[in-house]
Amino acid sequence: PKAAHQTFLSRSDRMADSVAKSRQAEEEYLAARASEWIEGLTKQRLPSQDLAKLLSNGRLLKRVSLVIECGDTSGALSRAALTEERKGFQSVSDVNSFLECCRALGLPDHQLFNASDVTSGGGDLVSVCRTVRSLALRCEERGIEVRGGTREPAGASLLEKWADKNNKSLVSALVARPTTGPRLRDGEA
Repeated sequence: PKAAHQTFLSRSDRMADSVAKSRQAEEEYLAARASEWIEGLTKQRLPSQDLAKLLSNGRLLKRVSLVIECGDTSGALSRAALTEERKGFQSVSDVNSFLECCRALGLPDHQLFNASDVTSGGGDLVSVCRTVRSLALRCEERGIEVRGGTREPAGASLLEKWADKNNKSLVSALVARPTTGPRLRDGEA
């Protein structure tokens, strides 16, 4: 019985180790894809650092939302701005701006991460990367494409381009509801 218990524990330990390695591999893969998409959208080369660290102060996510909303890829963030530790409300506010941009493009809440996944150390980077991937797919669906480190279409606001292409006003583009999946509650964008 004692040997059987030790065998069970060693199998259990191996399984837990295997799950942890799979989760780490998934996180690394998703982080690399998210970094590539963000670099292509913002036309900014990111320092080769941990993506969680680059996102933690909220500035990079805020920049992503501004590029999508305004089409402005000028004014790249400095390394210091990307890595500066910020405490308090501003980092959470910047992350919330990104999440509101996601909602405006029709991503349902179940596809969004929580602000604490970014702003608190030890957050869930996999959830953050999945949200970035969902946003990338939604942008592609709406004609906001990122290719070879450059964003297409160029020029005017990406949402304006999408609205023009789809014969919609910019306001209706911002509050467009997803056609499938759960609908947002009244008052949510």
